[in-house]
Amino acid sequence: MLPFTKVLGDRDSNWFSYVAYGLGIRSVLPIPEFVPAEDKSDVTITIDQVRSLFDYVPQEVIEQPLALQVEREEAVVYIKEVAVFLVQGGSQIVVIPAPDVDELKLRLALVGKVMAILLQQRGALVLHASAVEQDSYIILPKGSVEVVPSCSGLNLITYMLGLAVIVLVMFPTSGSQKIIVPIVAATLGFIVNGIRIAILAHLAAPSSEAAFEYWHSQSGALIFVMISVILFGTYCLFILQQSEP
Repeated sequence: MLPFTKVLGDRDSNWFSYVAYGLGIRSVLPIPEFVPAEDKSDVTITIDQVRSLFDYVPQEVIEQPLALQVEREEAVVYIKEVAVFLVQGGSQIVVIPAPDVDELKLRLALVGKVMAILLQQRGALVLHASAVEQDSYIILPKGSVEVVPSCSGLNLITYMLGLAVIVLVMFPTSGSQKIIVPIVAATLGFIVNGIRIAILAHLAAPSSEAAFEYWHSQSGALIFVMISVILFGTYCLFILQQSEP
């Protein structure tokens, strides 16, 4: 039995109202992933506990992890051990849950794959992305980080170019190496700094605040400088060994 059966199955049950994806949503299923709000109803989400999965899923498909039947105005989405979702006209979702389905799995399927199909029915271009850029922010599911000009890696790139000049002055190099060595130095600085920004973005969640503060501090930044220097030193050692007679 579903843990939320008391608020389902009955037309007189309480409806939950949300806003998500720019739409007003009324649901008999509580969906804490959406923003609670009283708004016009663009989409309704209901539960059908009369029909079963087998009314829509053939026996030979029932063991498949995922099955889809998609038409322009209607789609059937089957997720093993979760539910069958009937998505109709970009305005209605009917959920036929599997026996003893986990509520969290049901909600995650609903707010992800199923809502994506509904949005597509409404004419939206649906793209999957784990990160979104907005102005100077990188926004991820668990948090966001602002990328200011000082995060560009210019300091690290300049430092690496300085090392390249020292190498070119101290060691004999060919004409082509005099061009390649600074390019490699600048590229390593750019890539390593990009990795640092990606790690900081991943640690932007409130639960990772301590780790974020460390890697954002000078001590954490010096580790990435050290990595860049080691990689560049390894490259220089390699080309110098290749130049030996």
